[in-house]
Amino acid sequence: MHQFIIRAVKNKKEDPFGMTVNDEHVYFFCSSLKDLKATMRHINPPGYRIHSVNWFSKYIKLFNNDLTLYDGLFGHEKFRIVRIFEVPSDYTDFNYTNKSQQTYTLKIFNRTALPYLETKFKTV
Repeated sequence: MHQFIIRAVKNKKEDPFGMTVNDEHVYFFCSSLKDLKATMRHINPPGYRIHSVNWFSKYIKLFNNDLTLYDGLFGHEKFRIVRIFEVPSDYTDFNYTNKSQQTYTLKIFNRTALPYLETKFKTV
């Protein structure tokens, strides 16, 4: 079974368009490819094109279970998706409601999971 961790860049309040590189991140857990696509759809603003489940599967395999998605305008890292092989336990469910009043349960990691997450996202 495919399980993933998404590291999303958290934009600063004084930089809403993401013109500078930021080192603050929010981590999400996805228990399947379908959940990965749904999470990406809900954490992106409305109108952004989200790729299909087949696209995510193909490119995650192609990049050895570590896919980085960049901002098209400035070239900064926007999302990093890592496939994991064990189920983590340090996440909580968060009911998110967007501007269109659609609700979705996101799985967000606690602060106690940061050492575990740092080992998964080490840069080579």
